[in-house]
Amino acid sequence: MESDRRRDQGIMRFCSIASGSSGNCYILTFFDGKSYTQSIMVECGIPIKEILRKNVENQVKTADLKCCLVTHGHGDHDRAYQDIRDRYIPIFASKETLEDNRDYSPARELISGEIKVVAPDLIVLPFEVCHDFPGSMGFIIFNRVTGDKVLFINDCKYVEYDLSEFTFDYVFICLLYTSDAADDLIGVD
Repeated sequence: MESDRRRDQGIMRFCSIASGSSGNCYILTFFDGKSYTQSIMVECGIPIKEILRKNVENQVKTADLKCCLVTHGHGDHDRAYQDIRDRYIPIFASKETLEDNRDYSPARELISGEIKVVAPDLIVLPFEVCHDFPGSMGFIIFNRVTGDKVLFINDCKYVEYDLSEFTFDYVFICLLYTSDAADDLIGVD
């Protein structure tokens, strides 16, 4: 019965602000047990003005964002990096991506296989993915209140990290490769 009630509540909300080679930006809003107050941005690869405009259109309060996760340091994933940082929104990424943006901080460095608390009720387990930017990552995002797990993979050739021990409530995979590469990533013959 509990699982039915949780499903009706809509434990997570997902908003695609932008997706594709011209820019990527997503907002994930998690239920904290009482309301939808745990919002994070994943990718900030479009101009800040566009992010702000689309957030208003989608009733997302930019000031309420708890953090931003960035998969890698290509412009279509981190174009608004400095603007997001200037709004005091903590950005978590690999050492390579943080250094590429001249913003390295061990407190915000994501290390493959090491859990990091990124918001009061959200934990991220980053993992390496194969891409041409060093330190590219995918994320498993855990909601400590509901127990939900989100898999987020964006713009990679393949994933070697063993995901078999996890059961995901939400899966977001965005690939900018051939269909054969996509089949290889998810194990389709």
